[in-house]
Amino acid sequence: MRHFLIKSIQMIHFGFIIFVLLGWLLPGATATILYLAVCVAMILQWLFNHGTCLLTNFENMLKGHSWVDRKEHEVRFVESFVNRYYKGKLHTGALDFVLYGIVYSLMALNTILFCLF
Repeated sequence: MRHFLIKSIQMIHFGFIIFVLLGWLLPGATATILYLAVCVAMILQWLFNHGTCLLTNFENMLKGHSWVDRKEHEVRFVESFVNRYYKGKLHTGALDFVLYGIVYSLMALNTILFCLF
């Protein structure tokens, strides 16, 4: 059961990532508002949760680690994907900069497209 919950959280996490990367393409005012709300909520929960995602915290807890264990067991979801394909270890600050930059850029693009069309 625990393994199923961990995999479910990972799939939900992956869904959020896909939505943040591609959701700005969805047409309509409702989609724009939903997209911006999800992005803002995601950024706020990162800021209030010491730079980690609540889904990552749940996953870590199910794996037997503490809620926010930033030492040995804290491997962020996106960081685990980046480290698979990037040969060197990407510094956490650099990864944060890239992630926030992508989210802010896509939010701006979504807003611009909404205003134009």
